[in-house]
This record gives sequence, C-alpha cells and structure tokens, in this order.
Amino acid sequence: MKTGEIQETINYRPFKAVKYIREDDSFYSVAQVKELFIYPGELNPRIRWENMEIREVASKDYKLIKSFAKTSYTEVIKTVKNQIKNPLSDKNPLALLSYARIGQVEGLFVAEDEKGQRVLLEDNYLCFEPHNTYMLELVDESVLNNNCMLVRFHHNPDTGKLRAQPLSLITDDRIIRLI
Repeated sequence: MKTGEIQETINYRPFKAVKYIREDDSFYSVAQVKELFIYPGELNPRIRWENMEIREVASKDYKLIKSFAKTSYTEVIKTVKNQIKNPLSDKNPLALLSYARIGQVEGLFVAEDEKGQRVLLEDNYLCFEPHNTYMLELVDESVLNNNCMLVRFHHNPDTGKLRAQPLSLITDDRIIRLI
C-alpha cells in the first residue's frame, strides 16, 4: 500500500502431500504485516510473511489503489514484453491498469486508456485462472468507465500477440472480482 507494487503469495504443495498441508483461504481485508520477506523477481516478486493483523478495507484504500494504476498502456506493455523475453522470468505478470473505458470491438473486449491506446482483454487458456472475460458483459456500465483493473498478461501463441486477462475491477468504493 506504500509503493503500489504488486506482489504475489504462492504456496506450493506437493501433489502427494496435498491432504496433509493446509491450503490458505483467500481473504478480502488488508493484511498488516510486521516483517515481509520478498523473494528475487522482477514485476511481481513472490512474498511471504509469518504473522499479520487484519483490518477491514476503508474507502481511502480503494482510492489509494486506483492512484497506483498505470495510465500509459505503451509503457506497461514495453515493460511486460521485456520481462517475458527473459527465460527465467514469470511469463504471466500482473499489472494494475487505469482505463478510460472498457467496451467491445468486433465482439472482443478492449480496454482503452486516456490517450486512446488499447489492450485486448482475453482469457488465457494456458493459465490456471478460469475463463472470466465474458463476465464483463454483466458489469454495470458505470464501472466500465474511468476506473482501474488488475490484469494478468499472457502471450497468445496462436496470434503472436500480448493479451491481458482481467481479474478484478477497482472503483472508488469496491473491488469487483471476476474470478
């Protein structure tokens, strides 16, 4: 919440030990941790912590999250493409993108920034996230203008293009999860 960096917590469980190792539940509050361990990484380094205090999300938190959203798609796409080129880097980085509007062009969802740059929103069929882009049709029209979204980028080998899968939409007063 201080820097706006997006980090991931990932817990690996061996298949044979799944029934013996507890899976952490998702939570939708703010985790306040005293000591944060950051693993080496580029855009979305892996993190972990031992103890945390939980507080409810306040309205100022949503506005703070929106302030960290990237406004220029050109810069974000350049950074993502440079990371994907590195053979040891995560091939599906996360980014927080500000959008002027989300709509459909020829039946495909597209997000557009203030400068008119667009990024195609498409499900990643090779990733572990469920297919969810179609859920944008169910979202209220007011949410699809002048807000931000958390996306996971992926390279579509069929088209050779970089795409973004929307995971959540962030407004001034709530987070709408699409997965």
